[in-house]
Amino acid sequence: MSRIVFVFVLVAALFVSGFCEHKPVELIRSCGRALAHRIDRVCGLPCMAEFDFSTLACTTGVSDSQLSELCCPTQ
Repeated sequence: MSRIVFVFVLVAALFVSGFCEHKPVELIRSCGRALAHRIDRVCGLPCMAEFDFSTLACTTGVSDSQLSELCCPTQ
């Protein structure tokens, strides 16, 4: 019986964890501190964009792949 409960909990945890992942093409609106944390997670250093990237990210949203291309061109 405990083996069935363990398998059920394991399958449920794997199923739920699939919903928590960000897709690299999904547009995400980020502003302020949340944007700074996201840039740090994706680039590992401050944004190197030559324009006001924060306005773009906050108003229309950007995907992780767009953020990487625009903010961390060295990667």
